[in-house]
Amino acid sequence: MNEVTPSIDQTIKYVTFYIGEELFGVHIEVVQQIISSPMMASVPCTPDYFLGILNLRGETISAIDLRTRFGLEKIPQNQDQRVIIVDFHHSRLGILVDSMGPVQNVRLGDVSPPPPLADPSTTEFLIGSVRISEESTLLLLDQELLLDPNDFTVEPINVRTDSTKQGGDMILAEPELVLIGFELNRELYVLNVADVEEIIQLPAVTKIPQTSHIIEGVFHLRNEVIPLIRLTRRLGIPDNEIPQDSSVLVVNLAGVKLGMVVGKIREVLRVKESNIEPLPNNVTGERAVHLRGIIQGEYNNEHVVHMVLLLDRLFEEDELQRLADFQLDEANQEEQAEEDHEEILYLLRFTIAQELYAIRLLQVNQITKLLPILSVPKAPPYVKGVMNVRGEIITVLDLPQMFSSPTTLEADKAKIIVIELGSQKVGLLVENVLGISNLSNRIFDLPDKWGQEDENQLVEAIGREEDGQVTVLLDLFATLHHGTQYEIMTHNSHHSTAPEHRLTA
Repeated sequence: MNEVTPSIDQTIKYVTFYIGEELFGVHIEVVQQIISSPMMASVPCTPDYFLGILNLRGETISAIDLRTRFGLEKIPQNQDQRVIIVDFHHSRLGILVDSMGPVQNVRLGDVSPPPPLADPSTTEFLIGSVRISEESTLLLLDQELLLDPNDFTVEPINVRTDSTKQGGDMILAEPELVLIGFELNRELYVLNVADVEEIIQLPAVTKIPQTSHIIEGVFHLRNEVIPLIRLTRRLGIPDNEIPQDSSVLVVNLAGVKLGMVVGKIREVLRVKESNIEPLPNNVTGERAVHLRGIIQGEYNNEHVVHMVLLLDRLFEEDELQRLADFQLDEANQEEQAEEDHEEILYLLRFTIAQELYAIRLLQVNQITKLLPILSVPKAPPYVKGVMNVRGEIITVLDLPQMFSSPTTLEADKAKIIVIELGSQKVGLLVENVLGISNLSNRIFDLPDKWGQEDENQLVEAIGREEDGQVTVLLDLFATLHHGTQYEIMTHNSHHSTAPEHRLTA
């Protein structure tokens, strides 16, 4: 039988967490539960990263400290720490992490090999990485690699197979539901993970006057304007001010994207359909309309009840239409406000092959004359080499070569512009520096409005002044990080994590 090759456009959910300042993720399908750090029984003659064993509803589970496994110092136990229970070689393993991050959607086509500058003590456990913002990279973890088989083995547990035979007939096992558990005003609720696109921390919210009491306002997520719903008010639960440590579940209902404010994310549950019990008689009113039933169980040795929320019952069709209209109106108003807003850009202008280019002045560290440059073996053609600037070794990029516009440089005019993005410094070799200009953002068009070609992907915008003069504004972040340009970073000792400042439509 031919194997089905996953599409690069396929999106997979990852449960993310922090070890120190690094963001890691494991496939949500291998996550069984997320719990607060419980009491554990130590086991003698085990590696230093082995925490011990814990009892979870009568099941004995081995647990490890991921910080120690990565060669980092232990930290005192605190309330942010969590133990993620994951599948591990037909068994289960507990992983102690510093704190939890949001559930992250990862497109397979965006996954790259682990970054070459990652800590060697962690790369052996990674299956890839994906850049989720200009400042952050998600490191994808393979939980099967966390234990050294030479250290010890984990006893397998009894695993229910997908099917069993009984009396010659095939009996299919009952399917499991994967649910995300969260708090709402001291009550526990769960929602099917398939209904949640992602989970984020409470963002900056813009209040909108004269709207429904359940709408807290709107927030921005990757250039989208999304209404923020107070789930407590939708369910008729008394509430006060929204705590700053609240989470937001981003969902999509009939094409309408919404954010729902919830309390802390508690756990990921896997349950059978038969585990869902009918609602008690005392659950009535507005809440009962939106609930499917309850799930009872043990959490940290306490009896708890989770209420199962039905997303498609939260809003009537006419309410969804009003929310969609509201979302569209807010987006249109913001787009109009952005078009009306004028910003003065402070730019350093220079020439490449007699064409006029510019970069933002705030990104310029210094401008030097043409200094001796030492070539780097096997470097890409656009890497001129490295030079010494006041004791600091800096990579020099040949911009004419990068733009396929080789030119003869005049020694008395050619300059090297040293740019700085965070801790990263790179020299840009240019034909001539013309000086500083103050230009309005209104004269610039974004690349998608003037049909940029693949070879011009380093361009952020193009400006046309009243006298017809054209200035090409370079995207320095893309210059250092786009495609094969990532190789540039390996010639310097530091990696930039500076945010990118771009023009908006």
